[in-house]
Amino acid sequence: MATFFGWLGGWRQVWRRYVLPASKRLWDPVPGQSGPTSPSGLAQWPELRAAGAHAAADRLISDARSGSMSDVDFARIAHSWTMVRIGRMPLADFTDTVLRLGAAAWTHPSGARDLPRRTAAHDLMTGQVRIGTAVQEPGDTPAHGGFGLALSPAELGTSVLAIGPSRSGQTTQLVRPIIEALCLQALARTTTIIAVGTGTEPAVPDDAFDIVIRPGDPRSLHDFDIYGGTDDSQQAATILAEALVGDLPSTTGPMAHAVPRAATALAELLGPFQAAHHRFPHVSELHELLNGSQDAIDSLRNALEAAGQDSHLRVLDKRGRETDAGEMIRALLRDRVATLEPLLTPCTDAPPFLLGAALQEPQRIRIDLPASGFAKASDVTARLVLAQFNTYAATRPDQTAFAFLVLDVAAQAITPGSLRGVQRLRAAHAGVLLTLQLLDDIPESLHVPLLEAVGCLVCWPGLSPRDAQRINHKRPNPYLTSSIPSDLSLVSMPSDHGYMAAPLLTRLHG
Repeated sequence: MATFFGWLGGWRQVWRRYVLPASKRLWDPVPGQSGPTSPSGLAQWPELRAAGAHAAADRLISDARSGSMSDVDFARIAHSWTMVRIGRMPLADFTDTVLRLGAAAWTHPSGARDLPRRTAAHDLMTGQVRIGTAVQEPGDTPAHGGFGLALSPAELGTSVLAIGPSRSGQTTQLVRPIIEALCLQALARTTTIIAVGTGTEPAVPDDAFDIVIRPGDPRSLHDFDIYGGTDDSQQAATILAEALVGDLPSTTGPMAHAVPRAATALAELLGPFQAAHHRFPHVSELHELLNGSQDAIDSLRNALEAAGQDSHLRVLDKRGRETDAGEMIRALLRDRVATLEPLLTPCTDAPPFLLGAALQEPQRIRIDLPASGFAKASDVTARLVLAQFNTYAATRPDQTAFAFLVLDVAAQAITPGSLRGVQRLRAAHAGVLLTLQLLDDIPESLHVPLLEAVGCLVCWPGLSPRDAQRINHKRPNPYLTSSIPSDLSLVSMPSDHGYMAAPLLTRLHG
């Protein structure tokens, strides 16, 4: 997405002259800040005209003048023109669609062309998310303070870590603007956004999303598929193993290398079950198999014999000769899968939500985990969502659309394996936002890997002196010797030369 605005050229004048005034009523500017302006200047969609699409250019200018084109419409049509430029859409198809539908061309599958409500001003021309204003310190030149600070897809694509105590402003000043801006970009068909939280006080309401999933809630219209839609038993086992045992500390005892050993134990069940039933087991079925239920094992063996799957029969029989360490892994998997039963057992007739498939199309998705009552299951589910996102975002066949995961319950989801996955997202046009109240919410052994895995760091007022010292050791800043001033937040972003040498202190708007 960061590249497709670069070629706009003369389109920018059309945007400023016609689209901004028409869409100004959609903006809810931050109190005390001015809304978008409308500089003079007129362009005739030169990119289209140069390609011979004069009629399409005239139709778009007419819709902009009439006020029927919003900033979302403009960004969506600009994206479609990019598809023409890179050879993925015939010019004739583009012209025909514009002449028929005008500003409504290529509307998002939901039919929505804007969010029901915006709480901040968003710049869809650049895809930026404004997060504050850099502090003007004494002696600073104008270029080093007093300017607006925003996160673009380039920065978001390096992933973001936000650290600060409860009610420090994370939700209202960072999480909400990012989710809201990316939901708008999804309507422009350039982004897929998945937002995970507890659902107690959702940052953005239900009607801003295409799909809302509430595991464990019988009123939820969608179930969450624990395999993400893959048909590869080894991949499914690897993802599930990361979610189930990825949080275990490294050890040299019987539980050493727990994730790969758990993946092997799961694959020995998932592969035969898939061969017999052409699907993977539901949570309750997997629990029975891990529990060694004789009825479940005999039923699977009979199905494999009927299907002539001798190789999978041998795999199944091999499980009866496990070592003590293998039995310990299986017992741990059994216990943790059991905690998932009340939360992730299918309970609706609707097709389950497949995260892997969702990343193939620009969508707006929210997953609300229970705020209480299922703490262990919520922790495993958060790890499962992150593991699935890391895997499927990095292996998408089409990475044109930006993919972003907001994990507002990140403490229990951060593991050595998940951090390695986050680092791989940079090359896949994808990123994550992880929020923590304290660095001590995760094991000390993960502090440095976490700070190295993300490109953007946001620290909030109220940061503990201990966390400030740890962060300052990794990203030196004089304001972090003890704590951050009460009205300021520290933002460290990547630059063309690596991390910024002097991270910025910003006043963040609400």
